[in-house]
Amino acid sequence: MMEGVKAPLKPVDFVQAVLLRPRMYTETGSYYEAVAFLKGYLSGIQGGGRGHHSDAPWFEFLAWLPERVGISEGRVLVRWRERHEDDTRAVGTLLALYEEFLNTRDEAGAPPS
Repeated sequence: MMEGVKAPLKPVDFVQAVLLRPRMYTETGSYYEAVAFLKGYLSGIQGGGRGHHSDAPWFEFLAWLPERVGISEGRVLVRWRERHEDDTRAVGTLLALYEEFLNTRDEAGAPPS
């Protein structure tokens, strides 16, 4: 890339934004804070049926995740964190899986969120 020329911005959904910059949305940016924030915020939006984040595919992702990562028992997000030595890696790999899910979903022809 030429010096001084910036790459175009990549659009992200709300979940991606939180996982990319968890400290912007939570006190310390820990894995558990980010996950709790997403679950609570998106549950509230979904339950109230208002706001532009109500179609976020977070809950579809949570249904897809256990099979993808081989975690069959409940509390997949807790077990995912336990597999990583620190929050930064746990958040980063969760973001990568979320983006994989979005790509798979897009390829299958699901409506964009």
